[in-house]
Amino acid sequence: MTERKSDDVRRTVLERLRSEGVEQAYQTALEICRSPNAPAPAKATAVTALFRAGGFFDRGADATDQKEPHEMDGNELRVAAERAMRQLQAHDQPDANEVQEDVGLFG
Repeated sequence: MTERKSDDVRRTVLERLRSEGVEQAYQTALEICRSPNAPAPAKATAVTALFRAGGFFDRGADATDQKEPHEMDGNELRVAAERAMRQLQAHDQPDANEVQEDVGLFG
């Protein structure tokens, strides 16, 4: 098999794996979880695979999945406070494209 043909085969297989394979793996994991006859270790493995694929084990993957302040160490609290201050300062800055309304001397 030539290198060019090998690359084409690899690309085709990866495309099928990422479409058909992923769908089939997902369906199989669900079937294992739902099966009353599946052994407990198989169910546990399927649940773990589903949660991992869903990103539930990736703490940094989702911006809404941030630590609460009581879970942070001192350095994490400092970084979070600095980020909050930058956001507040950016929010308080008037938009350069925004037309400023003249509110008069006592506005």
